[in-house]
Amino acid sequence: LREVVLDDFTEIPKTGFLIDPKSEDDIATCLSKLLADARLRMEMGRNAHIRSLEFDIQKTFDQHLELYQSLLENTQ
Repeated sequence: LREVVLDDFTEIPKTGFLIDPKSEDDIATCLSKLLADARLRMEMGRNAHIRSLEFDIQKTFDQHLELYQSLLENTQ
């Protein structure tokens, strides 16, 4: 069972690996890939950092407020 909360699956290969968290083999395989490839580590790290900048508390608040306001407008 894979538990994922993502809005864009295209980001996975750029920022990390999607694995079964209970699979020792999956974890070992991905760690081996990262250990063997410094360029991959740097690229994924850079991409993950860029992606993380999209998750700003003010932006999240504004998006939720906009959603709630639109829901309220639709019920009136």
